[in-house]
Amino acid sequence: MPSYYYLISSLSILVLGEKPPLSLEKFMDSCSTWLSDSKYKILQDTSLLPDFEQISKNKVVNRWKNWETCLRNRMIIARARDLNKDATSYIQEERDYFSEIEREAQEAYSANNPLAKEKILDEIRWKALDNLECGHLFDIEMLCIYKLRLMLCEKWITRKREMGEKNLDAVLLKFYSPENNENIIL
Repeated sequence: MPSYYYLISSLSILVLGEKPPLSLEKFMDSCSTWLSDSKYKILQDTSLLPDFEQISKNKVVNRWKNWETCLRNRMIIARARDLNKDATSYIQEERDYFSEIEREAQEAYSANNPLAKEKILDEIRWKALDNLECGHLFDIEMLCIYKLRLMLCEKWITRKREMGEKNLDAVLLKFYSPENNENIIL
């Protein structure tokens, strides 16, 4: 199993909520010079969003997908319960069970607003990445975890209150416009 001592030791520490010292694009460019084609493909396919159809050749990536699927299912169940709806058709197959997610998903779901909810969810994700990191210091798994962390950091630096308010105003304007004759149920 190849080790990537120089590459990984040259990476900066990432902190959720702070601007990362490098972009995802620069990170991937750096990795492309150090990784074989097959390892780079694993890194390319690593995503915050689980691909339910694709099984990775990497155990950590699969563990992440299984964990994320479990978290998303718990959020679906909580939302359906609030709306008194059946969530069965939205639930994805779970290949593993993570007991900590039950409590954490409830905590996130009970947040006051969508932004606070998303922040709690990403903090939970960050903690899960801490757990996945165990035993992986200078390998491809560590690079996959770093990429996921970088994606979380980039997600939050693009969030701006003014843009959120502008998007909300656009949705409400469309919803309440006279041309909107559809029955929309929130």
